Amino acid sequence: MKLAALVFMLAASHCSFSQTSTDDYLFTIETPMYVCDLLGNKLSNEVYISPKFSKFTKIRKAGADSIVISFWQYQTDSVKYNKFNIDTTNPNEQRFFLISAEDFNNNSQEYYHRKPTFTAGTVIIPIKIRFNQFDFSKDVTLGTTVGVRQRMSPYSNNFANLLLGFGVSSVSLDSISTRGTVMQPTDRSALTASLGFVLEFNTVQVGIFTGLDYISNNEQTNWVYQGKPWLSIGFGYSILSRQSSGVPNGQQTQ
Repeated sequence: MKLAALVFMLAASHCSFSQTSTDDYLFTIETPMYVCDLLGNKLSNEVYISPKFSKFTKIRKAGADSIVISFWQYQTDSVKYNKFNIDTTNPNEQRFFLISAEDFNNNSQEYYHRKPTFTAGTVIIPIKIRFNQFDFSKDVTLGTTVGVRQRMSPYSNNFANLLLGFGVSSVSLDSISTRGTVMQPTDRSALTASLGFVLEFNTVQVGIFTGLDYISNNEQTNWVYQGKPWLSIGFGYSILSRQSSGVPNGQQTQ
């Protein structure tokens, strides 16, 4: 039974959560480009070369084979480069550049923001490992979580979440867990506080939670796990479902 419970704890089921999209990119190699207007009309035939690793925002498509971009401000070797995003003849005007769709696809990659964001949602904890009279418990917890979400790399959709949770559990009472006070197995509701750490790798999640369960009027039941820490480990798609505050796309300063 304990082995079956452990397998169930690690099993996966479906979970849906929002992914953060971006229109921000980074050039992986130098790329030719032309000054254009917002609509993608070329303003001159002078060829500019984008610096390697410079960051930019994709503004729009211009026809079938061109992309309009604008650069972030960025700094290299203590020199701040503004010529790619500010028109030197008219400092109040934003500069836009035109690159080929082929160069965009081959010479750039998505660049994600790594600022920590607030995250909130729900978590379902189906199995708990209890240590006071060691046992696997099928005491299910459904609760609300709030916390901080941090992207692990500016080049990936992998995240780390640190979460505080509060919810309601269904806990099992029997003669063993109550030292003979409750003779017939029964389920009781409990309030649960939890702390969790969840890693997201695209659609796969790996998480670990710990927490405390409290039932009311425990002096009548003598439940041995009252206020005692438990541990739950999950791997799959069903650990966390949440909405996360996004970071708006747009020009940034590095």
